[in-house]
Amino acid sequence: MPEKQTKDSPPQLADLKAGFGTTDLTSLLEVVARARREHIGVSEANAPRNPQNLMTAERIRDWCGRDRYVLGEVVAVGGMARIFRAADLHLCRTVALKMPVEAAPTPLNLTRFMLEAQVTAQLEHPNIIPVHDIGIEPISGLPFFTMEYVAGLTVLDVITGLRRRDAETRRLYGNLSERLTIFLKASDAIAFAHSLHVVHRDIKPANIMVGKHGQVFVIDWGIAINRWHGQPDASDVGRVQFEERRICTFWDAQNQGVPAKDPTFLGSLVHMAPEQFLDNGEVDERTDVYGLGCTLYEMVTLHPPFDPNQPVQSLLAIKKQAAFPPVWRYVPSVHYELARIIHRCLEPKRRRRYQSVRQLQAALKRFIHTSMAFRRQLSSLRHHLEALTPGEFTAAAQTQLLARLDAALCKAPR
Repeated sequence: MPEKQTKDSPPQLADLKAGFGTTDLTSLLEVVARARREHIGVSEANAPRNPQNLMTAERIRDWCGRDRYVLGEVVAVGGMARIFRAADLHLCRTVALKMPVEAAPTPLNLTRFMLEAQVTAQLEHPNIIPVHDIGIEPISGLPFFTMEYVAGLTVLDVITGLRRRDAETRRLYGNLSERLTIFLKASDAIAFAHSLHVVHRDIKPANIMVGKHGQVFVIDWGIAINRWHGQPDASDVGRVQFEERRICTFWDAQNQGVPAKDPTFLGSLVHMAPEQFLDNGEVDERTDVYGLGCTLYEMVTLHPPFDPNQPVQSLLAIKKQAAFPPVWRYVPSVHYELARIIHRCLEPKRRRRYQSVRQLQAALKRFIHTSMAFRRQLSSLRHHLEALTPGEFTAAAQTQLLARLDAALCKAPR
């Protein structure tokens, strides 16, 4: 007959899972507190008063020897993986835990999964979600890796909310300047990845997260490729990288530095550059410039540049001809310089695009600076005109000029 579980009996894994349901941090802390009381050997009654409640090396070893993660609800599902909200019982925090969707992943998918974890972990940047841990989930036997849990929206959610005229979304992101700030932060992450020879290949609004406190993260590096070519040194394979020279993964250790190739047609059709449709490996940093251009187009116009329902071959033909609706079709008041920046990113030929993300950023920052200066001049002129005495201007002329200045201010980027 099984022994009856007492108040201070050790919690089983099933109990932990039950304790971490769909509720938030409260239930997690209750589970952690119960586990801690059992492992330290202190009852609930005397725990606050016991001066011997200090950790020892043995107690820390016991604490860290337990099952570490308890899965909560699924927060996102993609084509190859699911992301759970999970409890990290060792560090008493909530994390995002990513795991393949298949019960028995193929070797190709496992290779992609491992490369994503290792590449993302080494892209240490404020606008890239940090990877914390990697391992095998004990119940399912599937590999996983954990990341910082970010509560917020994707840029796609922001665009959808603005199109629906959601009041809160318009309050937070209605001004174009707010969206351009988000875009510049995301492009910082891509520029950093390019400095380490990594190309994302799947930049789109759904892969940019905006946190509740203004954080911006580029996510989902699942089909990123490492464009570094060359034989690695024996000292920088399979060990911790102490210098930011390049990304190093298990692939280097097993394949002597030959870049990993993925034979599968992957990516978002609307945001893929024309060269991504071809199986010739001709993908570089300018491919991500194209994806950034598509994303910027959507953030300005609130519409995708290409019809996602088009057949693949038709879509490729349209992309090769750059036959997308011009930006001013959706936003008649758009500044010509901003439209020019977007259109240059979407050039079919790579040599005609910006040759780096830094070039794109420089052009966009010049536009923002010029627009802000222009807006300040208009505001100053309006203030001066409003202060004129009736004898210097007729009331009708003053009213007419003020109306024109107000119209110009409405059209000027904010």
